[in-house]
Amino acid sequence: MIEVSAIVQQDYTKNLFFDSKMPQVIPNKISIPRDDNNECFKIFKKKLFENGININTHDLVDQTKIDLEIFFHFNFNVKKKKIIKYCVWPEAPEIYPRNASSQLDKDFNKIFTTFDNDVDNKKFFPIKYPINFRNSINPKFSERKKLCCILSSNKTLSVNSSNSGYSERVKIIKWFEKYNPLDLSLYGVGWNGYFSSNYYLNRYFRRLINKIYTKKISVYQGVATSKSEIYQNHKFSICYENVLGKSGYFCELIFDSMNNGCIPVYLGSSNVTEYIPQNCFIDRRNFTNNQELLNYLKNFKEGDYNNMQDNINNFLKEQTNQIFSVEFFANQIIKHIKIDVCS
Repeated sequence: MIEVSAIVQQDYTKNLFFDSKMPQVIPNKISIPRDDNNECFKIFKKKLFENGININTHDLVDQTKIDLEIFFHFNFNVKKKKIIKYCVWPEAPEIYPRNASSQLDKDFNKIFTTFDNDVDNKKFFPIKYPINFRNSINPKFSERKKLCCILSSNKTLSVNSSNSGYSERVKIIKWFEKYNPLDLSLYGVGWNGYFSSNYYLNRYFRRLINKIYTKKISVYQGVATSKSEIYQNHKFSICYENVLGKSGYFCELIFDSMNNGCIPVYLGSSNVTEYIPQNCFIDRRNFTNNQELLNYLKNFKEGDYNNMQDNINNFLKEQTNQIFSVEFFANQIIKHIKIDVCS
């Protein structure tokens, strides 16, 4: 049996990374579990075991007996040990500066990345965050009582960048709050205080400003205890990636929305239509401003909405063994482990 150590954040140790109780968010140290019971990483661990690979979080393994280390969602300091090291699904360097491809190249034997421009199939290999695609029946247009939602934490990049999805998210939230507060429901951690689209204010001065800031925005509905319930009660969701314009970069936002039949308004990956058909989402790049977008959403016909839901369902049904599936994710890792450890 090949022994693999999974290097994960402290919140996911004790094999919580592979457990149904893996938290989705932890506001105020209260763990809110994932709607999908973390099926993808439970399946991932099971598939590895079926292929003779035993993977556990780093706190549960005998460090003298491991064959390989896998760093997930890398933002750790890498210790220089003589052992094979993989980095799986590194976040953008705009969020974690150590994730620059030149640094990853130094620290790891192989990197499995969502960024198309880094893939060379020699040391950098393609992978996406695995999605648990559902085939459930979702509410139709007339059953969805609210217009738009955003499910996201209030964060910012580690560097000032014109490609900040965080800033664009804040801009549209503030626009709805000012002009159309009844048309948006905002859920997530960190929106109950001061926030700004200005990088420096949000990153360096928000805590200080919060000591004297008392205004609360009306669109904020608190932390989501169930993503599915929220998406299924809204017709549209605003899905902006954390970093914009990066080829192949996807988080789970757009897929969470589609899984629940909620049509995404998407802004993020520059080549999104190479992965997701244009008839499955609304491309924010096609609108000159928020008012134009809102007018479009408010005038969306029920028949067109239900047709787009059908397009989404057809797309989701086709994803078995495709690049966003847990099968692809697991098989990609298994293949390389067998090459690097067994050969």
